[in-house]
This record gives sequence, C-alpha cells and structure tokens, in this order.
Amino acid sequence: MTNPSRSILNSLIVAGTIGVGHAVLCSLAGFAFAKLRFRGRNVLFLIVVLTMTVPTQLAVIPQYMIISSLGWVDTLQALIVPGLASAFGIFWMRQHLATTISDEILQAARIDGATTWQVQREHAGQRGRGEQEIGPPADPVGLLHPGRMRVDRM
Repeated sequence: MTNPSRSILNSLIVAGTIGVGHAVLCSLAGFAFAKLRFRGRNVLFLIVVLTMTVPTQLAVIPQYMIISSLGWVDTLQALIVPGLASAFGIFWMRQHLATTISDEILQAARIDGATTWQVQREHAGQRGRGEQEIGPPADPVGLLHPGRMRVDRM
C-alpha cells in the first residue's frame, strides 16, 4: 500500500525544485549566451541547439547508468537533477534576452560598477525597469521580486 499524501508531497517537491531550478539555470545560461562575449560561445550554443534534435528516449539508458553509478536509484534527486535545465529553456531565454535587454543598459550598469552577477540579476532578471510586461519569463508571477512588479504602459 502506498501513502497518497507522501506521493503528493514527493510530486510537489520534484515539480517545485525542477521549476525553480529550470528558471534560474536557463536564465543564467541564456544571459551568458545572449550578452557575454567569450571564446567558443557560438560553438557551445550550437551544441545546445543540436541536442534538441536528439530524441529524449535515446538518453534513458545512459541516464539510468549514470544515476545508478552515483547511487541515486530510488531517490528524489534522480528525478530532479536531470530536469534542472533543458536545451529549449536555454534557447528560449537566450532569444528572449537578446531581444529585450539592450546592450546600452548593460554597458551603463558596468560603468556604474556592477558585476556580471548584479547585471544579470537586476537587468536581465527584471527585464529592465520600463518594460511592458509584469515580470521576466523566469519569474512569471513575481515570486522572486514581489515588491518590484509593475506594469508600464506606453
């Protein structure tokens, strides 16, 4: 006999952790691919995009072998860790941040002394102050910065 309340709690833990992890990690990777300049950026992004062409079923057995060798069989982390980031999420965040965050705003933040982490958190994470949407795609309901939700109409 299984305990239904324990199953629901496990589902909430897995779904919540994957959701938050996916939003954070994909927005960080998308910001790096969209706004940071480093050697091999285009090649790495091409690899990320090419992984979207591989069917998910091909990864099941290698993924099980890795999880088994780590000793994670029958644990929640075996469900959580593989779903923390996805190629589509990284691609979507890169495309979104490349078009919505201007390079001038990021350069101004750097001139003001902001680090890369501060620039990503304040500008890419908040989509700038004058945008028309309520929150960034990584924070659709304003949970990460509840006091900063605002709608500016033109």
